Amino acid sequence: MKRTKLAVTVILAIVISVPALSQVNLVRANYYPPPSIEIFSPIPAPDVHATASVPLQVRVNVLTDDAAITFIRYRLDGKANVTLTDLTREDGLYYWTNTQGVFAHGNAFSTQASLDNVEEGNHTLIVYSHAADGKEMSRIREFTVDYDYVTPQLPPLTLPNGTSLQPATSSAQNETPITTNADSFQPFEDPALFIIIACISVSLLAGILFFRKKTKDFMKLKDKEN
Repeated sequence: MKRTKLAVTVILAIVISVPALSQVNLVRANYYPPPSIEIFSPIPAPDVHATASVPLQVRVNVLTDDAAITFIRYRLDGKANVTLTDLTREDGLYYWTNTQGVFAHGNAFSTQASLDNVEEGNHTLIVYSHAADGKEMSRIREFTVDYDYVTPQLPPLTLPNGTSLQPATSSAQNETPITTNADSFQPFEDPALFIIIACISVSLLAGILFFRKKTKDFMKLKDKEN
């Protein structure tokens, strides 16, 4: 009877933990379901790049059963194509879809480069992805470069008591770093994920404590029988 209760407890802990682990994946689900191309940088207008060196950060999303992306190339302002083969692959990702409760499963291929000596003015960037089976996708991004651009500053905030607070400033202008690596995800920044992890931990701890208690009771009963 005791062994039956123990088995039931362990099973319950597993049953509680498995859906919770699934929810962790869903919390970390990405947008732009595959097949798709995401251009994180250059940033689109009305934002502005203030330097001649503009970072290029791209990610291509494909379904799990689709062919792998072998290279990504780009064309800036109608000039010659530039091919990028140094790709970072991430497998087993989840993507939100337009259908409620339905998630797509896929892989992502990311790359980073630099667009150098970009002149002031408006520019057109076309990004192409090439898969192993010959399929291609493309996406266009228009962006602006202005060497003299200065980030607008927020006016001071005046409190009712007359105290003036200066808004926080940053030394970087318009070049917000973008992180595409899933390993950099900070779980405790999301309250829902924190609750899920806490539930998993409590479930596992309860199972361990119950197992230890039943083991001690069993050993005591065995000593009395001896």
